[in-house]
Amino acid sequence: MRQVTKLDKAKAQIVMDHPFFSSILFKRGLQENPNIPTLRVGVKGPIEYNPKFIDELPVPQIVWGLCHEVGHIIAQHGLRRKHRDPKKWNYAGDAWINDMLDACKVGERIP
Repeated sequence: MRQVTKLDKAKAQIVMDHPFFSSILFKRGLQENPNIPTLRVGVKGPIEYNPKFIDELPVPQIVWGLCHEVGHIIAQHGLRRKHRDPKKWNYAGDAWINDMLDACKVGERIP
């Protein structure tokens, strides 16, 4: 299955099951970037994804990954980091996001 089809299925599932996340996802959009290992989002701009990484995941894990990146936007992690250690800040942000996604029953965690 091509990653575009998987992405379309994941986006549709997010729209149907998690409209709050979809509203933010579609405002930012998606952009293919084969030069990153997985997924990422910056302070501005789209959520970027590696097509090979996406192709290896089942749709529920793509849903989780996209919503995880939306979580960084929701919490404004890029804007609020300031002087903090970037690696520790990202780990703390990831922990908060992962707990939120589990509580909201969003997708399936990526191992």
